[in-house]
Amino acid sequence: MQRLSNLAGRLFKLVFGWYLVLAIVVTCVQLGLEYAAIRSTISSDMVALGRSFSPGVSDAIWTYDLTLLDSLARGIRQTAIITGVEIENRSGETIASDGAIPADKASQGNSWLSPYQKYEVPLWTKCLVKGHTTHELGKLVLYSSRDVAVERVRYSFLVILINSLVKTAGLWLIFYWVITRRLSYPLTALAEAVSKLNIKEHEDTPQLLVYPYHDEVGQLVNSLNAMSARLAASHNELEQKVADRTADLQDAMAQAEAANQAKSCFLANMSHEIRTPLNGVMGMVELLRFSELTEEQKEYLNAIELSSANLLGIINDILDLSKIEAGKVELEYADFSLLHCLKEALAMQTAKISNKGLSYNCHVAPELCGVFYGDQLRIKQILLNLLTNAVKFTDQGMITLEAVLMGYQDDLARVRITVSDTGIGMSQAALDRVFEPFTQADASTTRKFGGTGLGLTICRQLAELMGGRIWVESEEGKGSQFHLEIPFKTSPLIETSLQQQPLVPAVSTTSLRILLAEDNQINQRTTELLLKKMGHQPLCVCNGREAVDIWQLGGIELILMDIQMPEMNGVEALQAIRTQEARSGGHTPVIALTANAVKGTGERLFAEGFDGYLTKPFLACALAAEIQRVCTELEVS
Repeated sequence: MQRLSNLAGRLFKLVFGWYLVLAIVVTCVQLGLEYAAIRSTISSDMVALGRSFSPGVSDAIWTYDLTLLDSLARGIRQTAIITGVEIENRSGETIASDGAIPADKASQGNSWLSPYQKYEVPLWTKCLVKGHTTHELGKLVLYSSRDVAVERVRYSFLVILINSLVKTAGLWLIFYWVITRRLSYPLTALAEAVSKLNIKEHEDTPQLLVYPYHDEVGQLVNSLNAMSARLAASHNELEQKVADRTADLQDAMAQAEAANQAKSCFLANMSHEIRTPLNGVMGMVELLRFSELTEEQKEYLNAIELSSANLLGIINDILDLSKIEAGKVELEYADFSLLHCLKEALAMQTAKISNKGLSYNCHVAPELCGVFYGDQLRIKQILLNLLTNAVKFTDQGMITLEAVLMGYQDDLARVRITVSDTGIGMSQAALDRVFEPFTQADASTTRKFGGTGLGLTICRQLAELMGGRIWVESEEGKGSQFHLEIPFKTSPLIETSLQQQPLVPAVSTTSLRILLAEDNQINQRTTELLLKKMGHQPLCVCNGREAVDIWQLGGIELILMDIQMPEMNGVEALQAIRTQEARSGGHTPVIALTANAVKGTGERLFAEGFDGYLTKPFLACALAAEIQRVCTELEVS
């Protein structure tokens, strides 16, 4: 039964086991005592038997009647306890015997272990003449085998065994009934009641257990009832605390969400407000380069261009850090050539290196010339940041870019890329905080070299997103070495299939009639001039409603649509155009112009129905590339 495997079963096995051992010991002791008593009885019977037969045997020896002696020996031997009879003369010679006569050594002693019991009766002559003494004629020796005692004990053993079995069975039944009825059943019922106990359903009136006896189990039941009441009270208190904490947490989450939305809205607005005039500045700089300039003007123009690029870099760093902290950065993995990636990153800094009179060196291990699987753009972003810092903080010496294969782990190739310089280096205190946001070596570094202190923070977080790490070794006045270690999957593709495409695709020689919707006059004029330089025919309007009206007149081959405009924004204007196209047929490609550079902007614009988009500020090469891409895709489709 199942309950024998629990408390009742364990108690039964324990008690019954010890009782069985005790019963066996007691039975063995009883058998031993019975055996001793039987042997003692046999000894007494042998003494009595010897005394009763000794006169007749003495007379037979006196007359030397051997026939009578043999008859007497056989007669004595017929007694149940006697297994051997031996009659000896005065010289110790056997003159008559019957039965099994053991060797002297085997029959020595009367201990429990002796195989035979032995009793000797001396035989004396009768005193026939007055004054004469009796003398010994011989002796009568009686033997009793141990088997006689064992045979008698065997009967006693059966009686004792039956008695023990009856007692054991009775005790087993009584004990089994007691432990199951008075212990196992109540405990089982108690366990079932506890398992069914649901405090939540009985918060006000907790469910009480009932037990009719005032014993130890009854005390346990009372304790459980008291505990149930305390648990119910604690449950109510805990529920109230959880409800209060949940409400506080929901309020805090709502506030955090509102703050996060406000932060995202602020970043989007600031990005738009800064990028919009910056687009005009950078566009005008490009247009000025098409004109004839003096050397002094070129110097001023270079300064404007450098300041614009630095300002754009600061804006991008702030947006990147915001996206990383919000967990909205998604890595885009693809097959790429690590060798070409490294060379392109270095090539983009070659002009700055040469302008400062520095030398550079690039060493890539031969085993890294194959194809790898990873996020090429993010790796290039990290390398450009490290190379830019190396050039910025180095006035003389060399910039070194080195890549080595550290080995393979779990089918991943661990690659270490090191950017070294011979610049100003860093102190130990600066090394401890160099990767913290808005931190540089010291205040003088910010004043002398500029920057926000976000670049290395972004590099560290991007490296960790890709499963790698970045660290620095430096000594003040002796340069720095930044180490980037990233795991890559190897690709079976051949490297020649991943040759880099030109950075700026060839601009189509076809002249397009392009409608430009832009409310900012400077940006409108800048983009108009850029389009004319490319050979296109731009037509400019200031809002989405004017754009829809001009498009309805026909003849427009492509639209550049700003998103944020008065009266009708770019999205509303696009929806009006697509609605009319759905009725009349046709499709005019529309490229969105937006200063919003936060994550998801491109996906949202494509979902709205735009064919392409450009983020302000954009350069002429990016504008030409996007126009060609959109037109090419429409021709193919």
